[in-house]
This record gives sequence, structure tokens and C-alpha cells, in this order.
Amino acid sequence: YFAGPIGSFGAFHSLIASLPDALGADWAVVVKKHPAERHLPPIAGTIAANRAHIADLIAIADAVVVVNSGTGLLALLRHKPVLALGKAWYTGRGLAKAIDEPQRLAAILREGAAPPNSETLLRFAHYLRFCYYSFGRQHQCAATMPDGSPITATTRIDYTELRGWTDAPLFLGDRSHFVAFYSQLYDRYGLWRYAPLAVPAALLLRAKHAVGDLFWRRR
Repeated sequence: YFAGPIGSFGAFHSLIASLPDALGADWAVVVKKHPAERHLPPIAGTIAANRAHIADLIAIADAVVVVNSGTGLLALLRHKPVLALGKAWYTGRGLAKAIDEPQRLAAILREGAAPPNSETLLRFAHYLRFCYYSFGRQHQCAATMPDGSPITATTRIDYTELRGWTDAPLFLGDRSHFVAFYSQLYDRYGLWRYAPLAVPAALLLRAKHAVGDLFWRRR
């Protein structure tokens, strides 16, 4: 339902597979599997960075392409251009760009996708944090859908901050560790690097920095 213009994961996979040839040698196309996926079939011409930290990959990317992944929001918070091929809730003026014609993705990337507007992004982040999101500790387990696809199922949430039920937020339980030091809120100190954040996306870069031995400057 949320696949939007791209239609399916298979179509997304095929489109990403076409990017290395469509973009040329100046670009490196980096892919990372969803943490619930057991295996991501190799995509010719791309770099599989499944062991790399998602924050490091976003940091060196020139653009991030998703269907509607949470990676898109993480990339926006780092002021990266985000192109969404599905129905993503963080698209809109000054935020991520909704791609209505997936076949034009390579051309849009070559033309140069715009990063988010700083003021719009800050207002959006403030709204999410203080007006929309509830917070709590999730209890999760691996599960399998009837079609065999793996998912991470949330079995319980111990809420510490709850919104939507009353006019004012409800604060519940122990909040002493509510904001961890690796939170995006402390991004300026770089402490988020110590937290595991693994979400799926195709990250595209004209490589500017080295991360281990994965990437290097274009020829």
C-alpha cells in the first residue's frame, strides 16, 4: 500500500540495479540491507555495505534514495537530499522530494537534488519530538509473514511519554534515561556513533571520504 509510484520492492530493486550504468563512473551506489532481512541478493555495480554503520554511510552520501524507510528521516536530520519513491510521511516542500516518475531518478540525481530547508527541517523535527511522537521502550522479536518475508515484530511498548490520548502529553514511569547520549539530539558531540542504527536504503555518493576500505574518491 505504501509503495506508491515505485509499486513494489522488486521494482525498487530493479531501479537501483540500473543506477550504476545510468549515473556513470562518477557515482558509487551503496546499498544496505534491512536489519530484518536475512540476505540481500547482490546488485551488480553497487557496493554492499551491510556491516557499515548507517550513520557513517549517510555522512558520506551525496543523496539518499528510499521507498519510505526511516533512513530517509535520519538522512534529513543530517541535511542530506532524500528522494522517496514511495508514500513517505516526511516528503513535502523543504523536506524530502517525492519522486512521482521513478524512471527519472538518475536524471534527478545528475541534476543535483536539493537538501532540506534548515528552518523547515527544524520545525518538522520540533513537531515530531514535542507534538506527535510518543516514546517508550520497545520489546521486539523476529517474525515471518505468511509470504515468507522476515519482519521485526513489536510485542510490547513500555511508554514513558504518551501523546494522542489527551490534550497534554502523559509522562509515565521512569524517565531518568529518556534521552540517551547517542540520541540525534546530541549529534553535535558525535556520541550517536556508539548506537546501532540499521535501516534500509540505497545511498549514493560521489565518494568524498574513506570509511574503512569501502569507499574512495572518484577517479
